[in-house]
Amino acid sequence: MSKQKPDNEPTVAQQLAEVRAMQAKREEAKRTAAALPFVPVDEETQQQAFDAEKLFEESARLTAQEQAEIEEKRAKTYRYFVRCRRNHTRMPPHGVYLKKMPQAGMVASNDWYARYKKEGDQWMQPVVCQACLAERGEHVELNVTREGNYGAFRVNMRDLWKVAVDPKRRAIEGEIRAELLGPESSNFEVRAAQERLREAGMEVL
Repeated sequence: MSKQKPDNEPTVAQQLAEVRAMQAKREEAKRTAAALPFVPVDEETQQQAFDAEKLFEESARLTAQEQAEIEEKRAKTYRYFVRCRRNHTRMPPHGVYLKKMPQAGMVASNDWYARYKKEGDQWMQPVVCQACLAERGEHVELNVTREGNYGAFRVNMRDLWKVAVDPKRRAIEGEIRAELLGPESSNFEVRAAQERLREAGMEVL
């Protein structure tokens, strides 16, 4: 049974904000000291340098922990998929599904699945749209690039989409791109969906 955190225990985000505030103060003190005439390094100055290093390490640790918590929450909230660019009549344009949000668009062979492929299977053949295959029997290749010798591929970020698992959130947000793109004009639909979530009192992930 998991241990419940006390109500007054600060969250990772709060701890990180506190550490970053301390870092900002130290950076300001550092800039002030740099403008003063040179003085020999004493024990107090050495201790300050040591404390600053520890503060940096703590900030990096908390940042990584916060990011891991966000990614875990996203994984439970969304279903990621490579979107097919063809028109579909009966099925949504979900080309293949991904087990998790890929880093830099890279998807390992065992990190995706479809009607024609189980999660753990290695797949060396072309990655085709499961909806096109089911509806019309067509082998329509998705916009991915093969990389490596073990069936991994890189997905075009414009075709990497997500849909909420929860029906209520899905009804508000709809299906949107998984990441913001440049230029900002490409993000209109994502920004609009985020605004709808805020208006509904839901967290934007």
